[in-house]
Amino acid sequence: MPSAKFSLTLAAATMILAAAPAEASPRSYQLICKGGGAMLATVKSNATISLRFSPGGDAGVVQAGQCTWVDRGFREGEPNVLSLAGDRDGTAYLLDNMLSGDRFYVHVYNDSNGRMVVTRTGL
Repeated sequence: MPSAKFSLTLAAATMILAAAPAEASPRSYQLICKGGGAMLATVKSNATISLRFSPGGDAGVVQAGQCTWVDRGFREGEPNVLSLAGDRDGTAYLLDNMLSGDRFYVHVYNDSNGRMVVTRTGL
C-alpha cells in the first residue's frame, strides 16, 4: 500500500509541475556596435566580459566606441555596459571587434541592474 500512496503523490506532483508556467527568458533585441574609441573591456578568466560603450543617438548609426539599437537611438538611463558570462567564443567575438574597430552585432536584454546581458553574438 505505501507504493500506491507514493505513486499518487508522484502523479499529483507531476500534474502540478506541468500546470506551473515555465519561466520564460527575457526577450532580446539587436544592437549594432563599432569597436574602438573609448570602448573599454573587462575580462575575467572564466570568459566573462563587461564591455563599456558610448550610447548612440541614432538608429543603426554608430561611431567608434558606440552601440545603438538597430531601430532607434539609446534612451536616457539605458545601460551602456554589455555583459556576457562563460562564453569563450562570444567573448573572443566582442574583444576582436572592439580591438579592430569593426562593426559587430549583439542581441541583448536590459537586466535592470545596469547591464545589457548578451544572449547572442553576430547577426
